[in-house]
Amino acid sequence: MAKTLTEQITSALTQELEDGKYPLGSRFPSETMLSERFHVNKWTVNKAVTQLVEAGMLQRKGRGGGTIVIQTRRFPLGTIGYMAPLDRYPVQILQGVQAAALHRGYFTVMLSPAPEEREHYLRLLSTNSIQGLILVHSGLPKVPAGIHCIYVDHDFPQEDKSHHTVNCDNYTAGIAMMKLILERGHRDIAVFLSEPFPYSPSLPYQVRVMGFHEQMRAAGITDWLERTYTGVQHSLPDACYCLKRMIAEHPNLTLIACDSDNSAELIWQAAKELGVDIPGRIGLTGFGNISHLPFVTADPCPQLLGEHACNHLIDMIEKRYRGSMPLHERHSVSLVKTEFIPKVLHP
Repeated sequence: MAKTLTEQITSALTQELEDGKYPLGSRFPSETMLSERFHVNKWTVNKAVTQLVEAGMLQRKGRGGGTIVIQTRRFPLGTIGYMAPLDRYPVQILQGVQAAALHRGYFTVMLSPAPEEREHYLRLLSTNSIQGLILVHSGLPKVPAGIHCIYVDHDFPQEDKSHHTVNCDNYTAGIAMMKLILERGHRDIAVFLSEPFPYSPSLPYQVRVMGFHEQMRAAGITDWLERTYTGVQHSLPDACYCLKRMIAEHPNLTLIACDSDNSAELIWQAAKELGVDIPGRIGLTGFGNISHLPFVTADPCPQLLGEHACNHLIDMIEKRYRGSMPLHERHSVSLVKTEFIPKVLHP
């Protein structure tokens, strides 16, 4: 259907604003000037300018003040969705997503339904309401056709090449963490997990934990599987039960390596409940760098992950992504607060 005169003028002026013809804070041409330029009456021009005011690009200053340019791009250009649990680490990724989205003129909508409701709410989405989706720790739900999607910090099987991903190199970080633990003289080690398991049966553990195990095997710790304890997420009573088991089964335990900072904080709280000297006689490590407690951890820079994922997603939405294959971006992870791993002196 052909555009009306008002729509044609609005479109032309919007394009000029986006091209930078009228700088921020400058005075926009008067409606008299615009009516002469487009050879239309002032009423038609007034409707076009009103649409730009309502879009947040122009502001009328009142009698004698004219019309001022306050935004050179339409805002928002679109909306992207962010689905993740309401936990500290995903929220840090969200901060990066939102910063990048706002910079490029997009709104971000946060979704955090219960796992059994994810598919339902995704089915309600349409390309009219949301142009792209970022999934963090949300499993592998079916995403509606036509909606671009990027998975962030998901443990995918090595052979899975069908999804766009922005991940951390957690496997290498897990190896580096355990290597440092071993270099400090620890051999009587336990591994504690309380985060959800990966989404594929071909990955029995998170890849960071697989890195722990690989380095333990390389060091000759043959009972690495028996030294791995799985607890319930966010459950202090269960963490107390696991800690009692670790100490009972390994009386000379010197360090507990955890799959996340959340897990490390659980062990820390359990130790206080049980009167166990952690950290102290028994060292502690985390993963994620979201805790202020004094234990070594791995820093995956979650805000940077969010920024990269969001920029890639918007490139896909705006058809700027030129890759013929799914995106697979992997970021390095650094160890921080390493001074909190105590050295063990063997006789």
